[in-house]
Amino acid sequence: MDNFKIDKNISKNGALLIYGALKSGDISKYENIIILSGVPRYMYEFACNVKLEDYSKIEDAIIASDDVFYMYHLAKDVKGVNIKKMEEAIISSGNACYMYLFARNFEEADVLRLEDEVIKAGDIEYMYYFLCHVKEADVLSLKYAIAEIIKRERKVRAAYLPIEQIMSSKVLSKSCNIVIWDNRQKSKVLKKNN
Repeated sequence: MDNFKIDKNISKNGALLIYGALKSGDISKYENIIILSGVPRYMYEFACNVKLEDYSKIEDAIIASDDVFYMYHLAKDVKGVNIKKMEEAIISSGNACYMYLFARNFEEADVLRLEDEVIKAGDIEYMYYFLCHVKEADVLSLKYAIAEIIKRERKVRAAYLPIEQIMSSKVLSKSCNIVIWDNRQKSKVLKKNN
């Protein structure tokens, strides 16, 4: 029972399965039961609390569940998980939030590829976060992509623009709700007055 450390937030069913696996010593049997359950939370909890030689079965099961939250957290919280495999799964999901978080929090992440996928997703909010918080980000391509979305849609929640461009153009017209600018030290939010 040396490798059994239970988290306070673990679910009751997950805890029972983990305890059963460790008490019986047949970890692979319980791993298969958890995978067959199809519940990503149980799989994640099992991987966090039971040291396995190979996490590939749990990785594949969580990827098959299409739960991006648990894909990201499995990669983040469990040593021995294939980071590149989780990165590919997160990219395949098309979820800009977790692509940004992956680029920000993993040194081995392919930042330029994640950046391109965030741009393809078209989520201006996460393009902005990528621009501000990921050191290896390509600032010009992100600025250009945000500007293109502003031109195309004319209604945005957030945008990265230099203050001179905001003040000299009609960015704060009736069609624009909020503009955010950042000089990598300070941020301001300008709201259109109704």
